Amino acid sequence: MIGQTYSTSNNACILKFIDGPFDGESGLFVHNKYDSIQFGDFEKRITYIYKLYCQREYIFDREFKWGR
Repeated sequence: MIGQTYSTSNNACILKFIDGPFDGESGLFVHNKYDSIQFGDFEKRITYIYKLYCQREYIFDREFKWGR
């Protein structure tokens, strides 16, 4: 089954995103307290950058538009 809601990694936890295009969304991520998490949208040619806010919350910082 694709999209299991569990992980065998010791670094897995539920993260929450604040503001920006993923406001209020959360999900299981394998991480090690990264300073930022970035999501790329190939069709829009934009990268959304979220910075660590507190413990397991990441707040929208900025977007970066790619050239063609």
